Amino acid sequence: MFIKKDLRKLDEILGDPQDRRESLKLSKRAAEFEGSVKALCRETRVNALQNLRDLNLYENELTNLQGIGLLSRSPVEEINLGCNKISSLPIEFGTLSSLKTLWLDDNQLEQFPICLCQLTGLISLRLTGNDMETLPSSISALVALETLAVDNNRLKEFPVGCLRMPNLKHLWLRQNKLEDLPDNLESMRSLETLSVSSNLLEELPSCLATMTQVKKIYANGNKIHTVPIDLCALPGLLELNLANNNLSSIFVDWGEKWGVYDHAVGEFRCKTAKVTLRGNPLPVLQGRGET
Repeated sequence: MFIKKDLRKLDEILGDPQDRRESLKLSKRAAEFEGSVKALCRETRVNALQNLRDLNLYENELTNLQGIGLLSRSPVEEINLGCNKISSLPIEFGTLSSLKTLWLDDNQLEQFPICLCQLTGLISLRLTGNDMETLPSSISALVALETLAVDNNRLKEFPVGCLRMPNLKHLWLRQNKLEDLPDNLESMRSLETLSVSSNLLEELPSCLATMTQVKKIYANGNKIHTVPIDLCALPGLLELNLANNNLSSIFVDWGEKWGVYDHAVGEFRCKTAKVTLRGNPLPVLQGRGET
């Protein structure tokens, strides 16, 4: 049967009648793949992949994914293509309708592959570590998506298509070039995690304080000098990280909600939430309505 670290050659794995091949861990096999997936995805091998649900092709120096559409004949739900040299996806990628989780981290994508918008059953999409400047508004077609990670790209604007994704719970936009967040962010009614750390933000929109379902906000490493006072009223908030920004004072309301602020560690002494402000110039307490 297939084991986690299978040392056999690909031909031997695919030819083993005792192996159901529900999960193929084929990372770090660049010599076998030679830059493409043709060693795996061709007509003569489709029957051997009829049970495939999980395919890991991490770090294989892949550049060409032509033929991957053949996997539409399998019930594949997760594909890991991280740490390759992929700059585009073929149109046939959009036929992988059973796909629920896709990893494309640390590749060479300069544009969002539009064919991914056909994967309306996708639940998790990870595009961290590419070179994209924008995400198309058509990404809103991914109506089942719950997790979208686009950290460490070159995004200059918030991807507005995300505002129309009804099930999006976790949005990771860390290490981009965002200068602001939309005023209608509250339309993301399922959002629980917002990560916008290490961008160029100067403020957080007031609507963020009305998003009662939000549990985690990561906005450290920006230029933020203005935040909503009522963030402390978010009922389910578990974590708020505003470290290394330009906040010059702490609201009295925050102290009343979260307790004493410990300047030594840069956090409130709060048992219900972790609120971090270290790395800000915080000399005084600020009352409601003051500037």
